[in-house]
Amino acid sequence: MATRVDNTMVEWLQKMNKNIAEGKTLPDADMPFLIGLENMILERLKKPVDDMRAQGVLPPAQPGIPPGGGAMSMPNMAGAGDELRRVLQPAAGPQ
Repeated sequence: MATRVDNTMVEWLQKMNKNIAEGKTLPDADMPFLIGLENMILERLKKPVDDMRAQGVLPPAQPGIPPGGGAMSMPNMAGAGDELRRVLQPAAGPQ
């Protein structure tokens, strides 16, 4: 199998994070240890974005909004909560 020469540390850290997620599902998983590793990796992956925010290149993060805005910020998901509520409510037919 050929190995790419341009692999980056970010790619490697993303693979490590996937491995940690798999490790959390093992019956003998040491959760505090795995969570600590995961947090260190996530902090390192966020560093370039945090640095750009500190330099004023990106706007500051808004509290309560996950990075990327989360699924509910996507235009096609905006009314998903209302639609789900409508589908789950009992039919209001003639009584």
